[in-house]
Amino acid sequence: HRGRGIEAIGRPRRTGVSRLAGDHRDVRPLSGEQSNSSVVLSNVAIAKLVRQLAPGDHPDVTLPTHLRANGFDHVPGVLGTLDLDLPGESSPGAVVVVHDLVPNECDLWQWSQDVLTREVEALASDHEPTSDDAGMIAVTGLLAQRTAEMHVALSMPGPGFDPQPFTLLWQRSVLQSLRASLRETQRLLRRSRGSLAEADTEAATRLLDDGDALLLGSFERMRKEKLDVARIRIHGDYHLGQVLWTGHDVVMIDFEGEPGRSIGERSIKRSALTDVGGMMRSFDYAGRVALATSQERGRISATQVAALEGWRRRWTTRVQDHFWQSYLEGIAGAELVGGGPPLVPADAEHATLLLDGNILSKALYEVRYELAQRPSWVGWPLAAIAQLLEKS
Repeated sequence: HRGRGIEAIGRPRRTGVSRLAGDHRDVRPLSGEQSNSSVVLSNVAIAKLVRQLAPGDHPDVTLPTHLRANGFDHVPGVLGTLDLDLPGESSPGAVVVVHDLVPNECDLWQWSQDVLTREVEALASDHEPTSDDAGMIAVTGLLAQRTAEMHVALSMPGPGFDPQPFTLLWQRSVLQSLRASLRETQRLLRRSRGSLAEADTEAATRLLDDGDALLLGSFERMRKEKLDVARIRIHGDYHLGQVLWTGHDVVMIDFEGEPGRSIGERSIKRSALTDVGGMMRSFDYAGRVALATSQERGRISATQVAALEGWRRRWTTRVQDHFWQSYLEGIAGAELVGGGPPLVPADAEHATLLLDGNILSKALYEVRYELAQRPSWVGWPLAAIAQLLEKS
């Protein structure tokens, strides 16, 4: 289709796409917190309107296609795209991406909230804990295994996918980005310090006073010690809400990457532990939101929230540790093509350093996001940063 000098081209990505949809009027918009607008087509496909146009292949097309081509089928298939010729660009950009609709019960964020709120309310009423915790641990292990399989498939050779080794130059650029993120977070905290809740002030003060020491201490090693590890294409915005639960397995969705980054930035190869760090932070939020939700519903009191805080910390630590160990087992059992560096450093100290760096990067982003959107939640990522400060 042509209009006002711009050409739109529909590109089927596999045969028989036009026969999939029955009634073309059967269109159902999806609600919820999304960076794009999506609709379900005839209950067989989902079409996503891309709000940030950029020339070249879209990550939510290239990554699922590469994964399925390399034997990882826990992602939706790509049906097609609607591409626009962009003025001044040599290649078109996708404005609509269409995937298979994956039958599912819910995403893992909603699933975990259902499990955790039941557990919280049972504990608060002095009833026996539910049996859901064992199920959560089992699903966490499965998620870690599938995450490892996803990263192994993303490390397979292909145009734009060949792994690259870490270099000291790359590590210094990562450290510089971390430093810039810290500076911006500290700037926003100073501006908002007077409006912070009393409970959050201590953690904010520690970040303002000791944040530099954290970087100049533990993470400064990245400037001088080269890590033996690979950079690969990654999911880039990995959390519980990006994983569907089918009732017996998981399916990863939304590979477009972090909405705040440009398409070019999202295509940069990074450590696989960027995704792992994002999921670690998602587990922390899951426990905290479950307590907050139960209180908002009137199921538990503020006093009970305080009493259950110890349980929440233990649950978070247990789930995070299980995810990390299960992920390491999944990666250890994988065969990487080409004999290049591993996806996780064999040196345990380097692996922990890299994981902590990615957790810190995510938590700093969360502090900035919460200050702008949900100030009452800013204490949550601040607490995670305080834990890293204590480790250092």
